Amino acid sequence: MRTTRMNRLGLGGAILLAALALGATPAQATAPTNGTASLGSVAFTKGNQSQVSVPSLAPCSLQGPATASSGPVVKSGVTLGGGTTTCTTTTANGAKTTQSVATGKDFALTALAGTTLRIKTYGATCTGSSTGTSAGWTFGGMSGLTGLPAQIPSGYVHQVKQGSTVLAEITFGEYILPNPADGSIALNTLHIRFKPASHITGDIVLGATACTPVG
Repeated sequence: MRTTRMNRLGLGGAILLAALALGATPAQATAPTNGTASLGSVAFTKGNQSQVSVPSLAPCSLQGPATASSGPVVKSGVTLGGGTTTCTTTTANGAKTTQSVATGKDFALTALAGTTLRIKTYGATCTGSSTGTSAGWTFGGMSGLTGLPAQIPSGYVHQVKQGSTVLAEITFGEYILPNPADGSIALNTLHIRFKPASHITGDIVLGATACTPVG
């Protein structure tokens, strides 16, 4: 039976999560693309201003390019400090394994009133084999958020507030499974969704990977 497994490394520790069937209910979508990664993407509009847009940054795939990189990208209200991605296939003892990795740094979100979110490093990885898939996510050097649990589980949603008003929701270790399940998975290290009270529409994704079992 093919399995899907999640790992999380962040805040100075490592956690191996149990099978997804035992965890929170994941988002469901069509089957993830086999062997892709990117540093993330940005698409939001604040008030009547022009849209702030960063398409999938430094994308790689098993179909090519196998590696990609980007320097810093600075837009109004948001900065992505750049990083690298790799999408590779290895063969050992006749068995193939794929790995898709995104490694980014120096993210800053200043578009939200009264809050500046900074993340020094972040990453995501997705590995496919004949027995299934595994995915992991990591971040370090975060500032600007309060009230986070000491250990953040995959799929955890944190509300960014000004007083009692919710300005945005951030999903940590967001995983997406197809329906029906086939062992494939897509993973975002962070997914920021703006709420109406922020006067911003749109979202931001950091550290995106996807993989499927190797047939």
